[in-house]
Amino acid sequence: MTPFLELRGVAVRLGRFRLEIDAVLSDGWSALFGPSGAGKTTLLEVITGLRRPDAGRIIMNGHMLFDAASKKNVPPRRRGIGYVPQDLALFPHLTVRQNLNYGRPPGDGDEFFTGVLERLEIGSLLAQKPDALSGGEKQRVALARRDEFRVPTLYVTHSADEAVALCGRVVVLEAGRMMSEGAVHDLFVPRDSPGWRLRVLS
Repeated sequence: MTPFLELRGVAVRLGRFRLEIDAVLSDGWSALFGPSGAGKTTLLEVITGLRRPDAGRIIMNGHMLFDAASKKNVPPRRRGIGYVPQDLALFPHLTVRQNLNYGRPPGDGDEFFTGVLERLEIGSLLAQKPDALSGGEKQRVALARRDEFRVPTLYVTHSADEAVALCGRVVVLEAGRMMSEGAVHDLFVPRDSPGWRLRVLS
């Protein structure tokens, strides 16, 4: 089975900061996890073509998007990658339910719609308006509204609870380095209190 995304020896330097990653992601939802400054945004820019790496290859669904050796660099508009920021395209005067139903024919895909609410854990937010939501909650509503749930998704977060709830696999970044990659339940463990934390990595 062809991987969804291959990051082979990708490296990029920004001043004193250097991002280095080598990972293979399959279909479904994968989390890009790490604290602020870990390199998550830089990696997104590299994948979407907004920033050119210094080395490595980027392959999506078997198609080469970037290869430093051959100087191949597919422009962003031809990469077929969608980007959903936290609060873009949500109508502030509508509730979450109204945002999700906007433009949908009555009864269209109700079973799918219910599944999205459960998987993204936004069923309890339906009566709220976007201003009352956290950044992560806004992002999940935007994902549900655009039906991004149907396609392979790289979900960027610094919340272990969100990573475990939404994703099957996770790439852990810290200070520009990939610390680990694998199944979420292999890399996160329950806290003493409700929730999840990153397993101590050796």
